[in-house]
This record gives sequence, structure tokens and C-alpha cells, in this order.
Amino acid sequence: TAFCTWRTARVREMLLIRKKGRNSEETPCITYRLPTKEEWEMAAASPTNKKSIKKAPKIYHDLEMPFNLKGQYAQEPAGKFFTAPVNQGVRNEYGMQNMFGNVAEMINQNGVAKGGSWNHTIDESGLTQAINYTEASAWLGFRCVCDV
Repeated sequence: TAFCTWRTARVREMLLIRKKGRNSEETPCITYRLPTKEEWEMAAASPTNKKSIKKAPKIYHDLEMPFNLKGQYAQEPAGKFFTAPVNQGVRNEYGMQNMFGNVAEMINQNGVAKGGSWNHTIDESGLTQAINYTEASAWLGFRCVCDV
């Protein structure tokens, strides 16, 4: 939430700087925030974009569920799971990557994350599953929603 507040202030500041000295339309009101449970589930329910599987790293190509989840890759020894680099997941029809696996994502409900991570099994990472947390962790992240 603090990051979303900071990002909102920085983007508004940038828009004001760009507008300065111009007679353009009014600067749009932009606010960043964490998604609601419903918003996250709607975005995550979008089907996989089949074209993006071909562009993803080879390790994803033959998987029925191409997500960075615990136990997904038989060739990886236990305890060697980690966050995958940005832009290496399979995209859904909205163009979003890693909605499941990689890192679980905070929603606007305190202490609740969605989507599972490299540290969660597929059973723990379903669309409606909630993952509870109490503090920062290597398996926990977030993505901002932008309201315009």
C-alpha cells in the first residue's frame, strides 16, 4: 500500500512536469492500489495465450500447467526453487504473466495473497485459494492496479 501511494505521487508529479507550459487537456487523475480479491481472480481466470507459450523459455513448452510452482519440474532437486526472471512466464489473454506461481501476490485485504509461488504447490495455488502471510517473504510480491 505504501508503494502504491508513493507511485501515485511520482506519476502525478511526472504528469504535471510534462504538462507545464502547455495548454493541453487537464491531467488525468491517476491512482495506484492493490487489486481486490475479485479483480485479481478475474485477471487470473483469463485463459493462457497459446502464442505466448512458444515465446516462453523451453522449460514451459511441454507443461500442462506452465507455472513456476513447487514440484512442477521433476528435473529440479528439492530446495532449489526460486523466483523466475521478469518476462519469462506464459502470458494470459490480458497479457499478464505469472498470475500463478513465481511469487504470490498481495491483494487489498491485509495478510492475504493469491496465486501461489515457487514455494507453493499447485493445490495451494488455485484461483480461489487464499494464502495467508504475516510479514515480508521471498515468495511474496504484488502488482499495482492503475485507476485513471
